[in-house]
Amino acid sequence: MSSVAEIEEGIARLPREEFVRLERWFDAERNRRWDAQIEEDSRSGALDLLLQEAEQDAKQGKSRQSRPAALASRQTGVRHLPSPGN
Repeated sequence: MSSVAEIEEGIARLPREEFVRLERWFDAERNRRWDAQIEEDSRSGALDLLLQEAEQDAKQGKSRQSRPAALASRQTGVRHLPSPGN
C-alpha cells in the first residue's frame, strides 16, 4: 500500500472530474464509518449518559428544538420523537 504522502501527491495530480469522484466517495465512506461508530456506541451503551443528560435537560426546560420538528422531518426524512410531556 502507498504511504499517505504518496496518496496525497496522487490526489493533487487528479483531473477535476476524478477529484470530484474521489471527494464524493470519501464523503460517503466517512459517513458510513461515522454511522457504524454511532451504531456501535449505541449498542454498547456508550451514549446512555448523554441521552440521560439530554432527557433531564428537557424535563428541566434547559433545552429547545433548533427548528420545528415537521420542517426537519421534511428536509431530512428523519422523524423526531415528541418532547417529554407532549
